[in-house]
Amino acid sequence: MNQTTIELECHALHKDIDQLKLKSNRYSTIRFFVIIGVLFSLYQGSVNQSFWYLLAIVLTVAFLYVARLHYLLKVKLEETQTYLNVYEDILKRKSDEWKNFEQTGKEFMKESMTQAYDLDLFGKSSLFQYLNVGATIAGKEALATLLTLKSTDATSMFRRQEAVKEAMESKHFTLRMNMLSKLFSKHAKKIKKKKMDSFLAFMEEPIPPYAFLIKVLSFLLPVLSILASILTGFFNLSLSYALAAFTLTLCFAMLGFMKNNAQLSYVESMHALIQDYEKMFSCMSQQAFESAFWKDLKHQLQDADQGIRELNRILGFVRIRSNSVMFIIINGFTAIDYH
Repeated sequence: MNQTTIELECHALHKDIDQLKLKSNRYSTIRFFVIIGVLFSLYQGSVNQSFWYLLAIVLTVAFLYVARLHYLLKVKLEETQTYLNVYEDILKRKSDEWKNFEQTGKEFMKESMTQAYDLDLFGKSSLFQYLNVGATIAGKEALATLLTLKSTDATSMFRRQEAVKEAMESKHFTLRMNMLSKLFSKHAKKIKKKKMDSFLAFMEEPIPPYAFLIKVLSFLLPVLSILASILTGFFNLSLSYALAAFTLTLCFAMLGFMKNNAQLSYVESMHALIQDYEKMFSCMSQQAFESAFWKDLKHQLQDADQGIRELNRILGFVRIRSNSVMFIIINGFTAIDYH
């Protein structure tokens, strides 16, 4: 891509970002007024007729729908901003600004690598600093290995050349993978290594089953809470019964709050990274490749793709739980912490 084309892309992305920010502010306003409507309907229902409870339910569903749209919009906004960063980095590589990139690869420099000093493979203003777009330690190590590889295997070199050529020709795929790599790096910076290690330990740790009484209560109390709410809304049952059932279910869920929260806090913090992995795998699976290198890599990722999707689905529930308002509502009706 020439510089003029890249600058036009940057200008278009700036416009898209401004429009997305404007839409995001509108969604925030809509959510505020819908919440006010829910509270007003609940108040009117307690002093007038059950119609207001029905309206409160409708508005609550509308709020969840708008919240979902707002979340998807914010994801799109973050991706668009990251695309802009990708194009800006390309512009920097066309000037001397790339020499200010944070990753220099100096950690891969060894005294025995005399050719690395002579060829400026690592360190400030090095080939590694110019080429690197890796977001993980493994990715950076792979690039460092390729730069220092003393191989005479013509077949391997040809495979890599064909893969690089195909990546250069697949503009959309290459830019999206670059964007997702930057997004992963951004999300990973928010997570300390200690929390990452705790998450991995939690995933390997077997979870003991709940006692029989806990299992029974985890199903019985939510049924009572939901039934009491329905009877209050449509059959004029006293509101105090619904509140009592809701409070009892919530208190039951709170009994295991500290234990569950300690475990799930590790999982919730990893949700953004797992989503980034899912997007990368999805990008790979949707791309039709010609070179042997990309075909082999795509085949190797098929099983991992399914596992990442399932993990992301589970983490979606954990993310909802991390919202204090949603935690009270969901546990008050379903005691989801025990499911």
